[in-house]
Amino acid sequence: FGMDPDGRNFAVLHSFAGGDADGQHPIGTPTMHNGFLYGTTDYGGPGDFGSVFRIRPNGTGYEVVHFFKPEEGTHPADNLVAIGDRLYGTTQFEARENNGAIFAVWEEAGA
Repeated sequence: FGMDPDGRNFAVLHSFAGGDADGQHPIGTPTMHNGFLYGTTDYGGPGDFGSVFRIRPNGTGYEVVHFFKPEEGTHPADNLVAIGDRLYGTTQFEARENNGAIFAVWEEAGA
């Protein structure tokens, strides 16, 4: 959701649907990066392993950037951190011996 600092003009920017095409249960606070708010969901997507999404602050342009797979790590935890042209985060499970992983997300040139 978004709103003015004084609490006025509250607006829902996106309602998560879950399932194979959307995330479910957003985690942490979105991170502003290159004009978009980026965030993660704990569930949703194929296998229900979570996602990375982005949306413009005005509520347009919502898209899932990545759905997690067990070999990468699953169920992201907490906020993404923007450093340079990449966003970094952690997952709680899977990857190696179900101990989680650190991941990076970045945009392809020209995207």
